[in-house]
Amino acid sequence: MLDCFKAKGYIAGGIITNKRDESLDIAAMPPILRTLLVTDGTVTKTLEAYYWEPLMVEQLGQHEQALEEDVEEMSCHKGDTVLRRNVCIRGVESGDIYAYATSIIKTQDLPEQISEQLLQGKIGIGELLREMGLETYRQVADIYREIKQEVVPGSSSYYCGELICRTYYIYVGHNPVIQVTEKFPYRLYIKKG
Repeated sequence: MLDCFKAKGYIAGGIITNKRDESLDIAAMPPILRTLLVTDGTVTKTLEAYYWEPLMVEQLGQHEQALEEDVEEMSCHKGDTVLRRNVCIRGVESGDIYAYATSIIKTQDLPEQISEQLLQGKIGIGELLREMGLETYRQVADIYREIKQEVVPGSSSYYCGELICRTYYIYVGHNPVIQVTEKFPYRLYIKKG
């Protein structure tokens, strides 16, 4: 899975096997969803262009915490302090939530100005990295499906249905410093698609 979308956005046959040993038919998904799953660009910017409405990154919770388990890909160990951030990307006009994101961030490995901005939690990670001109790259680590029925924390929103998810790492100077898991409500992508 790690090398599937490193250099290309196409896989012959369209079937991938994820870290859970599940097969997913990426080719059968709506084109915009496939694009979001493999992109190494800014998701918020892509969604604004596709849905043609301004989007806001809504803070659902953010705090520094000690890790409860190792995150080997980031050389983080149980007990290390990281910033955990939960947000959703919401349409300003429609009110639709196009994505949920959970991030684990090694703020100590980022430039101080970026760490401070992340702690303020006002804009998305991708937007911030682009605005600050920090050279980064992203590597998709996993793509999977989830079925959820839950109230969105810190919001009056309720979600029920299938989510298409991806986890990726943002590298700075060849070191993975941010792990992001994004979850896209499938129903929003098939209704426009």
